[in-house]
Amino acid sequence: MDGQRRSLLLSLLLWGVLFIGSPLAYAQVRVIHPLSVVDIREMTPSVAGTACNKITDISQSGSRWAALVECPDQKSVVVWGDGKSTHPVVLDGRFDRIVMDSAHNMVVRSVPLPVRSAAVPASKASIVFTKAQVLDANGNVSRTMIMKSAGARPLMTGDAVRWATQFGAFTDSELTANAPSRLSRYADTNQNTPQIVYVLGLPMGGHVTIGNLTETVNVFDEHNSPAGSHVLHLDDAYRSIGAAIRPPDVQSGRTRILWAAGSANGLVYICLSDTPMSGPAYIAVVDPLSGGVNEVFRAELPSASGRIERRFNPTGVICPTLGAVNGHLVIADPDMQVVAFY
Repeated sequence: MDGQRRSLLLSLLLWGVLFIGSPLAYAQVRVIHPLSVVDIREMTPSVAGTACNKITDISQSGSRWAALVECPDQKSVVVWGDGKSTHPVVLDGRFDRIVMDSAHNMVVRSVPLPVRSAAVPASKASIVFTKAQVLDANGNVSRTMIMKSAGARPLMTGDAVRWATQFGAFTDSELTANAPSRLSRYADTNQNTPQIVYVLGLPMGGHVTIGNLTETVNVFDEHNSPAGSHVLHLDDAYRSIGAAIRPPDVQSGRTRILWAAGSANGLVYICLSDTPMSGPAYIAVVDPLSGGVNEVFRAELPSASGRIERRFNPTGVICPTLGAVNGHLVIADPDMQVVAFY
């Protein structure tokens, strides 16, 4: 009987390891430190003539990163660097999105503004176009685009910049000639829940959408056809760092995702939000084709005097509110205007 009991207990243990999971199977946690830290707030007054407000977006490609900064008087500043030097350029107008391609050209999207005319009251004016500029690797404006889509967002898919809309991701030439409703379109289930939806490009030309509350990743090919859907295994990431597992709450809007960024190797980097204010930042590296967590980065963060809070953040660690990744990881605190390059 004792032998049968031991055999049964061994079988149950093996079943638990195989089907429930073993702590030894948790994703590896890797510590990373900044290669360089840039305080953008210190440099912008000399080029913009005034202190700027905040970083609105960041991008990364190869050895370079770029940050888009909102300034007063309808101006913006683009700052790019490579871990060794930084270069700013001032743009007339308000811009809120930036993407850097593999040749280090930078695409910046204008803040969408309603189209008004004498025949349309201001209260009923609507946003029907997306305007963008392309800056070359030296910061010179090389092209201006006006696309027939409201609020299209730029993203890198493969070697090309495409534009995400609620109907799919398209090239700028497609949206310059056509409204998205006239092109191949899809119904993204992540749009069915009131939540932030991240649209990220894939190196093979397709893209994924990720809901910050449903934690669902939907995969689409280069023709906007559905190619799979998975739930992110973020519980595994939280287990790996020894944090409590608290599922997201759709009703209250509490999320476990601070930001999500796509990379050139096809993996998605997700900054975990349910972590201490005093850092570090934990970034889960996820396979979007399965939802599984490959590893977790523990990113040590720089400090800023404006973030010092005696009780919860005595060293003034920055808030890792923005992130981008390609050849390197870049983390930024928009309000402190600090960029950390890993």
